[in-house]
Amino acid sequence: MRKTGWPYPTRGWILAVGAGLWLLAFGLVWRQWSRMDGPRSSPTETITVELAEADELPVATAVRPPPTPTDGFVGSEACAKCHSIIAETYRSHPMSRSVGRVPGDHEVEDFAGITAFQPPGNRRYRVERTESEVVHHETMLDAHGEIIEDLAASVNMFIGSGTRGKVYAVNRGGLLFESLISWYGGQWGLSHGYEPLSRRNFERRIPDVCVMCHAGRMANVPGQDDVFEEPLFLETSIGCERCHGPGEKHVARREAGEIAAGQSGPGGGLRDDTIVNPASLDPARRESICNQCHLQGEQLVPRYGRTFYDFRPGQLLEEVWTVSVEGTGVRSDGMTKSVSQVQQMRESACYRGSQGRMSCNSCHPAHSVPESGTKADYYRGRCLECHAKRGCSLPEGQRAEPPAENSCVHCHMPRLDALDISHASQTDHRVGRSPAVQLPDDPSSPMASNWELFDHAEQRLARWEVDRVRGLNRVHIAPLNRLMAEAYYREAEALLRSSLRAAPDDVPALEALGRSLMEQQRADGARECLERVLQIRPRREKTLDLLAEIHYRRGELAAAIEYGERLLAVNPWIARYYARQADMLRGAGRLDQAIECGEKSLRLDPWQGQVRGWMVDACRDAGDESTGARHAEFLRRMRGG
Repeated sequence: MRKTGWPYPTRGWILAVGAGLWLLAFGLVWRQWSRMDGPRSSPTETITVELAEADELPVATAVRPPPTPTDGFVGSEACAKCHSIIAETYRSHPMSRSVGRVPGDHEVEDFAGITAFQPPGNRRYRVERTESEVVHHETMLDAHGEIIEDLAASVNMFIGSGTRGKVYAVNRGGLLFESLISWYGGQWGLSHGYEPLSRRNFERRIPDVCVMCHAGRMANVPGQDDVFEEPLFLETSIGCERCHGPGEKHVARREAGEIAAGQSGPGGGLRDDTIVNPASLDPARRESICNQCHLQGEQLVPRYGRTFYDFRPGQLLEEVWTVSVEGTGVRSDGMTKSVSQVQQMRESACYRGSQGRMSCNSCHPAHSVPESGTKADYYRGRCLECHAKRGCSLPEGQRAEPPAENSCVHCHMPRLDALDISHASQTDHRVGRSPAVQLPDDPSSPMASNWELFDHAEQRLARWEVDRVRGLNRVHIAPLNRLMAEAYYREAEALLRSSLRAAPDDVPALEALGRSLMEQQRADGARECLERVLQIRPRREKTLDLLAEIHYRRGELAAAIEYGERLLAVNPWIARYYARQADMLRGAGRLDQAIECGEKSLRLDPWQGQVRGWMVDACRDAGDESTGARHAEFLRRMRGG
């Protein structure tokens, strides 16, 4: 009988060895293949920011671009000295009044009529206009209609021309916050996203990307996101240099007599390379000028080392930031974002058949808008420049009937409701042959895997930059899709690790990686990434908030309090920051400071029931029965008692 123990082989042993060798080979192949998407890690692995050493394969090293010069601007008034006719015409354009100071600039609102409104619930809103300021009020009423509290803020600037509407900003030491109240469709109402009984109050930040589009030039603080200095406006409205580039050298040539007034403009015979004439650019660069503001997509991501203020006319937009898009942006219910026209136009047969000749300016003049009584004729004329031979297939009498009244736009570019602007709509830029056969997209749920880079930019970017954008997209969208959140954070980790091997000092990528690790309950790795961010950008608000939260969850109160103090020094206008700080201070036995932070939190957001209840207990623990009773009475009335 053959022995079955070692060292004598059996058929099972041979099969086992063969299977082991096959698995080993497969593992080596898998390891090599998996590196194509960046290094993976086990759930318990501690992340290190020395990510460039995590793989033996050669990695492209990112080169941080030099800072974009901020000089060379002269302002639109300098341009108007020679281009007076264009300047005068442009003053009637909505872009010339896209932002301004409050009160006083370009007022179209009705301050004398109905200035108060009350959505469902117990809060009332009111606009108060005096000679020196405009104040927005949010008032809470008790069950008897009596005022419990009036939360008021003086607004300092508006955003929006008023053609569709205006939103308003509160300037708090260079931090801009959106008001709860906006002007849309000839009436006052809640700003988009502020639902009745929401708890955002005057805390929604207005970021760089919003200000960059609507203002000519703002005094942003270099190295800090969404922070400005006084005076806020270097130039209020969208001016000449947003489309033609800084004009200092051009003006100098004119003043030196090298070019005649208006000679280098449209129709001028001399080419002046010190100023940009969009008409002379190739289609992609020409469209980038419009797309810097009129292409929103799903997510805008500045490229490594760039900011939203770095774009200059003549560049490709993708040289400064990438835009992730999903289809045309039109939902199955016929609603769309207010800034989706570029995506829609790209899907039109007109655009696809033009071989790059069609652009925004094919229909929209850059320096003027058609008068309201002539719009139909004007746009029909633009259509007939290409469609004159065939014209309209409807009998003349039928197409002249109301409401079409011989308007090409009425039938082929029907109105769509803008889902991100209340009481507003826009035309459908897909230019369908017939509205009845025009099937909208259906982006009904946020799915980052369906996003692609606008104009196929991934074909021209380095692999690590594409990974970076996709990783940032997943971290952005994960909180919006609970079913996919866990998978998105895991995918983001792999993608961001890949990009950080090329650019280990990339602050947005490091912060996003820290966020994804935090959400995967891997606090040590998250903390290491976020602390690296603070070595580069010590005052980065989001990072300080995440680090305070990590230590708070772990009960590490000393560290959490320290990060909380640094956070409040950067932004002392968020109620949640004070509420968390109050709870941490109380846990550390610093009751008086905890109560002080609780009071500050409630001054910013008086409607926090949980914080009110916390203050009742904290004040009583401190022996301050009267203050505790005051908070208890407020809480009773707020809850309808």
